[in-house]
Amino acid sequence: MTHRRRKNIQFYDERVSAPLLWKEEGSITLETAMLIPFFLAGILTFVFLLEMMVTGAYMKNALHTVGKEIAERSYEAPFPSQSELERRLIKEIGEERMTSSLIEKGQISCAGSRMNSAGILHLHVEYPMKIPVPGNFLPSVIVSESMMVKGWNGYRGNGVMDLAEDIVYVAETGSVYHRDSQCSYLKLSIRTTSKGEVGELRNHDGEKYKSCERCMGGKEDAVGLYITETGNKYHSSLDCSGLKRHIDAVPITEVGGMGACSKCTR
Repeated sequence: MTHRRRKNIQFYDERVSAPLLWKEEGSITLETAMLIPFFLAGILTFVFLLEMMVTGAYMKNALHTVGKEIAERSYEAPFPSQSELERRLIKEIGEERMTSSLIEKGQISCAGSRMNSAGILHLHVEYPMKIPVPGNFLPSVIVSESMMVKGWNGYRGNGVMDLAEDIVYVAETGSVYHRDSQCSYLKLSIRTTSKGEVGELRNHDGEKYKSCERCMGGKEDAVGLYITETGNKYHSSLDCSGLKRHIDAVPITEVGGMGACSKCTR
């Protein structure tokens, strides 16, 4: 008789737990929904920054175009008023472009633009830019553009400047010309004072000092202030452009009725 051996077969009850996929999907969806606002905010920020750069390029191009036109006619036409300069810049850019830009109310200011006694045109424009966000809680950003150009006053001889002609130096607000660019009279004499003392001080012309509109905004409680003998403003920062002096090198034949500096033209 043949005996067959039985093989003991063992069965294992293995239970595999399946992940709850619906919970993980729900978590991912929630995280994605939370990131969407930040993603959109990033895109809008990029778009607004790009628009600010484009607007600045338009303004700079308009300033150079209008400045060139003024310089070409400076020999026969007076320097335009602030309102006229603003009107010409807006016309050059286009009113539709201005109103659709980020410039707040489409308004610009050309205060400070001038032509000095040496015929140098100093053109300056400022405009507030505001990002349109819900709640209107972001403050406006003041952007400015500036340029300098020599007014045209006619050709002399064959149209080529005589390189042997004497060159002198003139400060933008000066009344005399200098032969030495390092003349001490061309350098601003800056001194420190305090808020309590500045009201009693007077400059070289006997004028009272006023608050500088460039650097004193919101800083009227500043402890240390800076003034100059020839200026009429007090400043809270040494880096303020109001404490910088612009010197122009011009031919001596173009100084007009300016007198000579008593120190460096002896």
